[in-house]
Amino acid sequence: MLLTSPDLVHWTVKRSIYDCHETDHKKIGFQYVDFFIEGDDIVFLCRTAMNDAMGYHDSNYSTFDRIQDFRK
Repeated sequence: MLLTSPDLVHWTVKRSIYDCHETDHKKIGFQYVDFFIEGDDIVFLCRTAMNDAMGYHDSNYSTFDRIQDFRK
């Protein structure tokens, strides 16, 4: 999820990055995201467990993605 906060207490969900609601929550996880802003985009790398991972904390992927025009 991409969230914003004016005060780090009250948060608003702006956008869902991945839709995994039909996946077994015990076998999917997104952790330790690192990101940077490149122009109008956010680019990020994430330790990811999905597609038959042993568990939600046993990553079997490192995913790289881009959120275009994130300020919109």
